[in-house]
Amino acid sequence: MAADIPYDQFADCDDGYAFTAPVASFEPNAFGLYDVAGNVSELTADCYALGHADAPRDGTPYLEPSCRTWVVKGGSWAGFPGLLRVATRLPIFATTAGSGFGFRVARNAD
Repeated sequence: MAADIPYDQFADCDDGYAFTAPVASFEPNAFGLYDVAGNVSELTADCYALGHADAPRDGTPYLEPSCRTWVVKGGSWAGFPGLLRVATRLPIFATTAGSGFGFRVARNAD
């Protein structure tokens, strides 16, 4: 374990994995989705803004030509308990890397 990470401030739980868990290690949620919360925060295609006032209403990503930060959603294994929620929404620089970030491959349900 890295000495500079305050592990004692994280949620007191043990899923049997030191860091991230393999995909589909646990049962899916009611929508059939696996690993929605707690494994990694998901990088989205949205440019970060303080609110949703200018966000597209049709579900397409919010983009700006001068975008410097993107949105990550959800909590990760490396997050503080208060951030371990599906509704967590934080800015991240595109050059940021770490084992607490990932992405979800999605497709239309046609």
